[in-house]
Amino acid sequence: MSLSKLQNTLASINNEFTAAAANFRFDFTLIKYEAPKEYQPLGQYLPSRLKEDAEHGKMHVTAQRLGALFDEVCPATPHLVKAYGTRVSAIAESVQHATSKLQRDSIFSAFSGTDGASIWAAATSSTAALQVQLLACMVARIWPPDEAQSLWIEITKERRKDIATRFEAGEEVPFPTLSAARQLEISKSEVAYWDASARAWLRIADEVKSKEQKKLMLVLDEGTLSVGKGRGTYKDVIEAWTTAMTGMERLLTGAPQATQQGAIVIGLSAWHLYPNLVILKSDRPEMAMNDPLFTVPGAVLTIGLEQTQATSPTGNFWSLSLAHLRHYGPPVLTKREFSRASTRLSFAQVVQATLGAVLETWGCSTREDLIGGANIILRLRSL
Repeated sequence: MSLSKLQNTLASINNEFTAAAANFRFDFTLIKYEAPKEYQPLGQYLPSRLKEDAEHGKMHVTAQRLGALFDEVCPATPHLVKAYGTRVSAIAESVQHATSKLQRDSIFSAFSGTDGASIWAAATSSTAALQVQLLACMVARIWPPDEAQSLWIEITKERRKDIATRFEAGEEVPFPTLSAARQLEISKSEVAYWDASARAWLRIADEVKSKEQKKLMLVLDEGTLSVGKGRGTYKDVIEAWTTAMTGMERLLTGAPQATQQGAIVIGLSAWHLYPNLVILKSDRPEMAMNDPLFTVPGAVLTIGLEQTQATSPTGNFWSLSLAHLRHYGPPVLTKREFSRASTRLSFAQVVQATLGAVLETWGCSTREDLIGGANIILRLRSL
């Protein structure tokens, strides 16, 4: 066979394979990787129902698809992935030790405990899936559920469109990425489940790391930081996410960082990683967080808490146009603030407010009435 004929044959085979690959739909439920060792303790403390779903159910499929879909845009952050696994496992272990034996042995034990399903699903999927889970925590930290779901629908749709455009233009696209893009669109129920798990994790981790979170929130309340440049939802979200990851990666390797953007600060709060801080033009210019994960000298984040938006209140702001928030009409411009004033009440505060509402309906107005009403509730509880 001549060289030219051989080349033509190879070209024909390659074209046929490319066409077949483009039309092939891969079943992501067939793949399950062993989680990195830093994440193994988290898997031990997950409720059985959540662990099963994270390894074999809908949560695992969602993590696999998102990881493959965004793999190409994820920067290399091995130190961040390792540190995050160490932190989430320590938080899960802390929750487990705080859970009473009665709760662990109850009939609801399969449904109670640490909800780290999205993290475990990502850990048993791929490194990219773990990085996408970091984005889920950032989104859940800032946006309420309906807007977060709209955001996920929009960025996955734009990502699939970008992959299709590149493939049709003849660019090389990794097979897992192409296969993920050719799957049916990720449904709103799937992203709602994914987002809800990230929110549940944030509530748990915030409680365990409440001391560090309060110190961080004091910093955030002293200035205004924005996120995004108004170039579109997809580009702004990807840039904020990758900027936060690369910044944290450098801090973990001991490279000092400075920022006037809010992305990395939101990452600190959402991922519960706390480097030492230097806050410019502040009454407390240095904030020692003493996080054992940042052991390398020089891991200091300098925050310039001053921008030109003089009319903005203090906090971190993320402004996006969410095209999928409404079914009809133009995209809705939404803006969210992250500060102490925007955070939710703790469960203890909710209980206190509920107690006050109940006693008020009983006509308790004086101090003696309130104490008497509270004693009645305590006696009912003892019965």
